[in-house]
Amino acid sequence: MASGRRDGRAGLSLKPWTVTLARISWLKPHEQSIPPLTNRLAEEIRSTGRIIHPIIVDAGTGLVVDGTHRVEAAVKLGLKFLPAYLVDYNSDNVVLESWGRVVKKQADKRTVVQKALQAGFKISPAGMDVSEFTVKLVWPDGAITNLTLDEKNARRVYEAVSKLEHVLRELEISYVVERDVAPAVAAGQYSMGYLVRKLSKNEVLSLVKSGVRLPPKSTRHIVDRRPLYVFFPLNVLYGEDAPAMFDEWIRAGNWVELPQNLVLDRRYEERVVVYFREDLRSLYPEKLLDLLKTVKA
Repeated sequence: MASGRRDGRAGLSLKPWTVTLARISWLKPHEQSIPPLTNRLAEEIRSTGRIIHPIIVDAGTGLVVDGTHRVEAAVKLGLKFLPAYLVDYNSDNVVLESWGRVVKKQADKRTVVQKALQAGFKISPAGMDVSEFTVKLVWPDGAITNLTLDEKNARRVYEAVSKLEHVLRELEISYVVERDVAPAVAAGQYSMGYLVRKLSKNEVLSLVKSGVRLPPKSTRHIVDRRPLYVFFPLNVLYGEDAPAMFDEWIRAGNWVELPQNLVLDRRYEERVVVYFREDLRSLYPEKLLDLLKTVKA
């Protein structure tokens, strides 16, 4: 995997598919952060003294594809740079998906629908084409309730979804891969679930360019050959000499490609490439070290 250097000027078009340092001031997160998560992550980074995984950034715009909370934590810590994997957002190697929502506590259908109506949604009439649903409620008996909004603007749609989640918060909402919602609900693992209309890449880019940030968990991205475990020292990221030191750091190790659907710190649907250095062996999870034994660096 290539590494590349940049001067961090806003608007500079960079070479995609490289692992480098991105200047914090250039980055443009497209989702809002959750303050308690940001605070916890900042403390974890401070405690470990390292940035473990690179964020994912569009080389042309600075759009933060994945890593909003790491960016916010970096700002909180006063860093100038973050390790980043630069991509071409419009490439087929970056897939935009959405998160499904499921609830653990018992959900009464009538109550949930009533709260959705209060949040501004409408129930699609019987026989109506629901291919452009805004929210699709999924029930254990296989029934589906399609909800729509008169508003089609992506920002306002997801603000309405965020409002609905706020009124349903006592049901303990969790996020899962979209395709897992219906099977999990049907199996009785959850009392209900729901799907939200997926955004397009053009919508995401347009919102970022206008300075708008969507609610958390509005998007889910699958990035082919996602780089993991660079373990870059935190103290270096405060100085202007960080890019040169990062290049030297990366040259000292090897990239090892691993297959799809691995479960490490989470499940990765895409192929991943792990940065490995023997002198950092004690930092890697044991499960990962076992996997690395089966492949050739």
